[in-house]
Amino acid sequence: MNLHKAWDRDMYMSHSKACKPFLCTCLVLLAFVVPCARAQQDDHENPDMYPGAWFRLLLGSDGKIVEGGGHGYNSGTWYYYPQTGWYRQWYYNQPYSADREGHLNYEVYIKAIDPTKLTYVEVNFNWTTPEWSQLGLNRPPLPSDAGTSDKETRYMASRRVYLVDGWYIGTVEPIYSHIIKEYNPEWISIDIRGRNAYMFRGAMHECRAKPGACCNRQTGECTTTYEDECPAPLEWLGSGTSCDACTQGSSGMDFGDAPNTYKTLTAGNGARHTKVSGVYLGKTCDVETDGKPDTTAQGDDVQGSDDEDGVVFTSALLPGSVATIEVTASTTGYLNAWMDFNQDGDFADTREQIFADQLLAPGVNRLSFTVPTTAAMGSTYVRFRFNTRGLLSWQGLATDGEVEDYRVTMAEQFEPQTNSGKGGLKWSQTPQRFDAATPFIFNGWNERSDLNLHRILADDWRHDDDRPVTGIQWWGAFDGWTQAMLPPELPLGFHITMWTDGGTGHPDKIVWEKLCTNWTWSLAGYHNDPRRLGDDSCFQFTCMLSQDQWFNPTLATDKNNAVIPATYWLSIAVLYDATTSTPANPWGWTTRPLSSGRGAVQISAVTPPSTATSAWPPTEGSRWLSGVQIENPTGTAWDLAFELLTTQSSAGSDSALAPVYRFWSDTLGTHFYTIDEAEKDKLIRESSKVWTFEGIAFYAYPPDRAVVGSKPVYHFWSEKYNRHFYTVSETEKQKLIDQFSQVWKLLGVSWYAFD
Repeated sequence: MNLHKAWDRDMYMSHSKACKPFLCTCLVLLAFVVPCARAQQDDHENPDMYPGAWFRLLLGSDGKIVEGGGHGYNSGTWYYYPQTGWYRQWYYNQPYSADREGHLNYEVYIKAIDPTKLTYVEVNFNWTTPEWSQLGLNRPPLPSDAGTSDKETRYMASRRVYLVDGWYIGTVEPIYSHIIKEYNPEWISIDIRGRNAYMFRGAMHECRAKPGACCNRQTGECTTTYEDECPAPLEWLGSGTSCDACTQGSSGMDFGDAPNTYKTLTAGNGARHTKVSGVYLGKTCDVETDGKPDTTAQGDDVQGSDDEDGVVFTSALLPGSVATIEVTASTTGYLNAWMDFNQDGDFADTREQIFADQLLAPGVNRLSFTVPTTAAMGSTYVRFRFNTRGLLSWQGLATDGEVEDYRVTMAEQFEPQTNSGKGGLKWSQTPQRFDAATPFIFNGWNERSDLNLHRILADDWRHDDDRPVTGIQWWGAFDGWTQAMLPPELPLGFHITMWTDGGTGHPDKIVWEKLCTNWTWSLAGYHNDPRRLGDDSCFQFTCMLSQDQWFNPTLATDKNNAVIPATYWLSIAVLYDATTSTPANPWGWTTRPLSSGRGAVQISAVTPPSTATSAWPPTEGSRWLSGVQIENPTGTAWDLAFELLTTQSSAGSDSALAPVYRFWSDTLGTHFYTIDEAEKDKLIRESSKVWTFEGIAFYAYPPDRAVVGSKPVYHFWSEKYNRHFYTVSETEKQKLIDQFSQVWKLLGVSWYAFD
């Protein structure tokens, strides 16, 4: 699943139709003093009433912050700007766009901390200028960016909400709304300065497409309004359109939206059709002033109505195979179509025209074409042009009909792969047990990693064999949640990425990504937070990958054909539905003391790929820009708890490996493992009522066939707990012998394995 499409659809609708608002509010302008009776009713904070927009701030008699919080940037941090004296909390309002508007609506509840003293309060609302967004920093302008009042003016614009100029006040509830018609600002803030003041409520914000023509093409009835205010059966013609386009017959032009190398803009004689009533693909056809080149081939849909609905691919695109499609035509006409099989940025090459004057009947037409065996893997583009005359090229003018561009994926054909059952783990750094006597208590805490917060955690691992990563396991908890089941507010999914190594203690570039929505979980234990901030239930999460999603980087070797290990970084961030309320128990990744390599880091900003229209969320090709190391206390690095799974055997594996068999006992409530074939057979033959055979769990080395570098796995048994326990740690083994010998008895070495 493409992350950006999921993000756009589920989170903000930022690239289709209008952006999803945090709150739907009537736009009013009023400021009034509320009577005491009303104040008693509303004199309480309710963040759930302002999801994603709530704020809270207390300023003392000296004008300094006493306490504060909110839903804004960096977990609701209030930033102080010494040049102008403002406290600001920032909120993300979607990427800067000259084709959209920013709609702001502020509600503030103001009262005195000490009603016997004078109160002074100024409240402004504020937004970033295009000049700030052009810097591409992917964060709001912080105090270090606005060291002078001149820089604040350059990067921010503001309006006043309310002023309390030295009064004795009861309560005041100003409400103020404003539309930024020139553009949609990337960031907005609420600005407060004052003394003896206690303030809270919401800074609601949304980005919307600019008004456009809402018309009935048959009657000519037309008004200019927003898309969601254009009622059916009227047609909204797109942001910035006028009623001049709402006429019968010829009414403007329809353009494509593939990247401009495919001749999309008028200046390059791009593909374009004069709009004629009744001649189109799908259900409708809108008009534009020019082509809308876009790397996703959705520029027309983003900036106009979603009219590219005439073609549906009903099979995968595989080199050397026959692909099938369904094309819906409004009337009898001719279809011409091209696909960029070699991905060179045009449709001009031999065999790239897949349909030439293909006659279509009104309704659904089922067609097929052959994909060349030489077709390149990955994303490419296809252009469909329909008209009543035919004889069309992949560029130029047509006197009627419609052009529809699509981005499609040429799929790789995989050879069959046998799951060997060997290996199992490619990398392992599980949660650290707090002590040997309590194996389900973990030394760590849950650290927030959330796409909505522009906060991603990553940790390094070493790639040193030829096995692919075919699954990921990680541990995490939900803040404040101590029950054995998951909380009711669950994530939409987890954004999982692999980064190359930056060489200086942080990642460099994303080379693989996956949005995991089919994750599974199990209760793993409980945290023992060394910071003493809270001990939450810890869950283990698993995401298995289909073969086309495996992460399998190239394994480098030196001149002697010896493997050269490579460092990669794994990042996992939760994805919540931001259109609903902020989760009461947000997810965080479980930390553990540093075990190998560099410590984990928090990524707060990235540089987007050159083809990206937005820097967030990060996608393949994004690079590290800024972040900090996860530490506790300061200067002490921590890792994150995760494992990388593989179902493939290494090319370097040897015949010395043997299966380790797993049994389960309902009577004892524990697992038992053995590498001994005779012991396995005896349990199956004589103890099947107590022990249920579950098959091969993994492969390891029998004690008499241990290889260099492998370590003994020690087997303990506890009569007290009716438990078997296995460890490869010499320290843990010795601690059990020295301190817990009355509870745990060493039975010997069961097998050898790599740590």
